[in-house]
Amino acid sequence: MKIHVIMFVAIVMAASIQAQPPCMPDYPSFYFAIARPVSVPELDTEMPNEVRSGLVALDSISRTYGRTKVDSIFDARPDWDDTVQTFLKYLTILTDYNPLALLRHANTTEYRPYSHYRDIRIGIAGAIEQYSPSKSLDAALTSSDYIALVTVNDTVGLIDTGAKIARTVRVVSSTVDSAVYGRVFPACDQQHMATTSEHERRCLTFNVHFETIYKARSEKNLPRDAITIASKMPLPGRQYLVFLFLYPVCRDADTAYISIRPASWIGSECGLFEVVDSKVVDTTDYFGLGTNPSVNDVISIINSRIRQIVSYQSLTLWK
Repeated sequence: MKIHVIMFVAIVMAASIQAQPPCMPDYPSFYFAIARPVSVPELDTEMPNEVRSGLVALDSISRTYGRTKVDSIFDARPDWDDTVQTFLKYLTILTDYNPLALLRHANTTEYRPYSHYRDIRIGIAGAIEQYSPSKSLDAALTSSDYIALVTVNDTVGLIDTGAKIARTVRVVSSTVDSAVYGRVFPACDQQHMATTSEHERRCLTFNVHFETIYKARSEKNLPRDAITIASKMPLPGRQYLVFLFLYPVCRDADTAYISIRPASWIGSECGLFEVVDSKVVDTTDYFGLGTNPSVNDVISIINSRIRQIVSYQSLTLWK
């Protein structure tokens, strides 16, 4: 097996107010671009052993198993068994260590992956729904690339005239107050709305679609009038516990273009839980701590669940 040392690659940020991705010239909202790696897995000599093992296993699966085969692995599980817990363990370790590394692997030019980490997430989701002892937390972890406590600095409203459904976009620029899950962020000074450098603080810029929030609340039979939906959209100066995922916009021969969006299916707040006076607004008690728990308590139970998952003693990598 070849070992490829990860080299520093600048991640270029842009938005419609500056430029559109060449592969989708009508895309009006925030995105960032990553160079597609020519060789994977990208292994760093400084990586923890479990990160290295997880990337090697992921690469092996991507070269061998298609999405149907990945789905069948989880469909065949009779309970919350070693296979499910092992996949969940390594997926959690890899995402927490560096979500961007998973993204780069999925966009390699070395070969066309039969499957990638998002397919594993989809497969695990069914097992979580049936068997997980911590359904809400596990669903949040496997749906998210980043979980963070953020303060919103600025927002910009845009209309995506090319979109079929989700046309009304709010681009949110935020400062990361506390990184809960997903430790490597795109650099602040490369995000188009950021005002500080990576060395001064961590930032996240993400797109929130009005129609997506509406759809998510509709599926949960929650109030979805215009005033309610507008109240769920992030505002400058406010703090939120956010659950975000990396969403592919398009890609060309050498570059992949990615946006960041809230995991709108998480809780009544659609992945954007406002924090008021250090209390989380959780109207349907998603975290099991009441409708207005301390943000520290919510972060604590998330961290506790992460520790439980990654400390699982695997019998095998997969069966």
